[in-house]
Amino acid sequence: MDSAVNEKPFINLLIAVGVLLVDIMALFAAAYIDGHLSAADSACPAAVAENAHALIFWVASTFILLCSLLGYLLMRAISRITSSSRDNAMKLRESEERMKLALSGANEGTWDLDVMSGRLNFDNGWGGILGYADDGDRPHFLHDWEKLLSPEDRDRVLGILRAHIDGRLQEYRAEYRIRAHNGSMVWVAGHGKAVSRDAAGRALRIVGVTRDITVSKQIEETIWRMAHFDHLTGLPNRVLLKDRIAQSMRQAQRHERQLAIFYMDLDGFKQVNDTLGHEGGDALLQMVADRLSGLVRSVDTLARMGGDEFILLLNDLQGESDAHALALKIITAMQTPIRVGDMEYVIGCSIGIAVYPADGNDAATLIANADKAMYHAKAAGKNRLTFFRPGPT
Repeated sequence: MDSAVNEKPFINLLIAVGVLLVDIMALFAAAYIDGHLSAADSACPAAVAENAHALIFWVASTFILLCSLLGYLLMRAISRITSSSRDNAMKLRESEERMKLALSGANEGTWDLDVMSGRLNFDNGWGGILGYADDGDRPHFLHDWEKLLSPEDRDRVLGILRAHIDGRLQEYRAEYRIRAHNGSMVWVAGHGKAVSRDAAGRALRIVGVTRDITVSKQIEETIWRMAHFDHLTGLPNRVLLKDRIAQSMRQAQRHERQLAIFYMDLDGFKQVNDTLGHEGGDALLQMVADRLSGLVRSVDTLARMGGDEFILLLNDLQGESDAHALALKIITAMQTPIRVGDMEYVIGCSIGIAVYPADGNDAATLIANADKAMYHAKAAGKNRLTFFRPGPT
């Protein structure tokens, strides 16, 4: 583009020089004829006419030669401009192809966005990822693509895209869920970059790729569940419980409410486990977990601490009476025999209760105080509940 622009002054100069030379030749010819006519008043008219004809022939020949030369130079300049424009267009296309190639890879599809019109073009790779094999089924405008985004991800993804269009982000990168042709939600990663911007720095055109990351998300989910859930019962483990308690404490503080921690230990489980063996004991723990889960609300969290110990996080507590009523309900429910194989077993439950904020301002303190209260319940005869009370242990 720069070389094409630089040719324009050269063309203008050629035209100006040509016009100037023609004017000089015309003036020279006029002066020559006028001088000869004045000096030859008494001369032979035939000689004057012959000289004038020769001069005119010379001027015309020179003019034709000069025009041919200027035409040749002008055509060369135009050819160079045209060639330069073709080269620049080719370089732009090659740049776009290199961009797509650099961004693309296996199990990916490319796309091209015209920002001004909102026009979107998706290739067959993109269609293959999401099941839109027919080009007519694919979104062709930005607002159509937006409708396919998961409502949970839409605002975040569009915010990232707008930031790149405005020049606040160098690249567009986002992971999100999008509706496939069969109606399911597919996890994908989008990556794009502007290939042209206007004078204000706003993107005019963006090319990019979309990559299927379903497998990697499934692996992430598996790893996260292994780190936060008990493998035997499927209940949250100690790590997730502490995070839930911290969140609940912030909400309780904000709304000036209370919450309670139930530390529950099964009475008589060791004897049953010795009788049934580990497999039978594990089956019993799974049944206990199911029974307890049926007694708590969805807003509460039931977790397994390990062995035969469980913890319940009770949210939005009105007072100790709420905790007392639920604890009695749990103790009563545990009196119903549990069948394992051909045998039935009755497992008791001792419960220690600590209340936020009276009994602690962090998860570790609340759990420790609920644990102390649970041991008081066992010492008092088991299968009962005890609230934590400060004082000698």
